[in-house]
Amino acid sequence: MKVFQTMNLLETTCSGYLFLYSLTLFLTFSWVFINMTVRFISFGEDSMTDTFYAIGSIMGLSQGLAIFEIIHSCVGLIQTPVLVVILKMVGRCFILFVVIWNEEHVQNNDVVFAVFYLWSALELFRHPYYMLSALKLEMFFVTWLRYSAWIVLDPLSLVAEVVCIAKSTVYFGQYSIGFTSSPNMSIEIPILLYMYILVFIPAGFYVKCKYLMLQRRKLVNGWKVGRSLQPRRCSAFQNRSCSEGGINTVVLHK
Repeated sequence: MKVFQTMNLLETTCSGYLFLYSLTLFLTFSWVFINMTVRFISFGEDSMTDTFYAIGSIMGLSQGLAIFEIIHSCVGLIQTPVLVVILKMVGRCFILFVVIWNEEHVQNNDVVFAVFYLWSALELFRHPYYMLSALKLEMFFVTWLRYSAWIVLDPLSLVAEVVCIAKSTVYFGQYSIGFTSSPNMSIEIPILLYMYILVFIPAGFYVKCKYLMLQRRKLVNGWKVGRSLQPRRCSAFQNRSCSEGGINTVVLHK
């Protein structure tokens, strides 16, 4: 009995932690999205050039917190494959903290607005689903948005990221990486950036989209349309887990 009580306490604690974690990210990305929207409505295209100075710190905080998803996947708190999470986080952190954060000319570019806006939009559809998952609840409309919005937003985000990196090559042209073993040998940073565009981004996009499409078929297509607006609770005793975002337990869909 004590073993089951301890397991229930651990599961409740993990679920509460995941709920608060997703809620925190939802609020921070919501602030970014709303702030950028209001600024664009108020100031038009002028708001796009100083996006980084107005939003960069909060976006950095939000993306920094999002890195914990790698730990969550590694320890089994969420069921998203580690490779999918790593590819996403490495890609975003590279663009934000290496490409944008280190070059002032890139920070002033309009493409930063597109990158931040699309990233925050994607997170607004992800985290409500994760919050419900942490509570062992599912709602068709929220699930459908989580696994449908990416079909439009992810390709747009991919284009924005490629444009951002491509534009940065002009400003990183003066930098290169040398080798201690061969002092006369070095690799220019723009070459590495183009290799990143041609290799890492397509590979990451393929792995992520393949996983999301499989999840969409499994979760969205498994719902009955007649119950689409009614939340359903998962109870314990089934052979598949409640959701990709929730705690990794065995549950039953009623």
